[in-house]
Amino acid sequence: MQKYSIDTSAILDAWVRHYPQDTFPSFWNKFKTLAKSQEGIATELIEHELSKKDDGCHKWFKENNLIGFFVELTDSVQNAVSDILKNPNYQRLVEDRKGTYGADPFVIALAKVEDLVVVTGERATNNLKKPKSLMSATIWELSASIF
Repeated sequence: MQKYSIDTSAILDAWVRHYPQDTFPSFWNKFKTLAKSQEGIATELIEHELSKKDDGCHKWFKENNLIGFFVELTDSVQNAVSDILKNPNYQRLVEDRKGTYGADPFVIALAKVEDLVVVTGERATNNLKKPKSLMSATIWELSASIF
């Protein structure tokens, strides 16, 4: 069975744009199953990013007792991040436009360590300067697999 490392952008794209919870409750029921079975997981940094938004998504995770979906950073994942960031093309993953540090390298490292597919809201570009887009599925592809 394929498993997934899920990025903040995938969750928020589903929550806000593609599958709003009040319109598509069946999608979110399936997502709960995916999260509880740990077929899909996210690093604890994703939880932190979701908690900064005021859109109800983080609250939904808490209300549905899905905090276990967010996994702690292991030494293996942190070592994989170090390896990823040794490549100069990938160093820009750690800084976003606001000058803060994002979860992207950790999403990729979790996928690498656990042999997962990255699910992101970003589109594939085959651009080495956007490494996450080289090895990812979109929320659309994930939704097709869970329905």
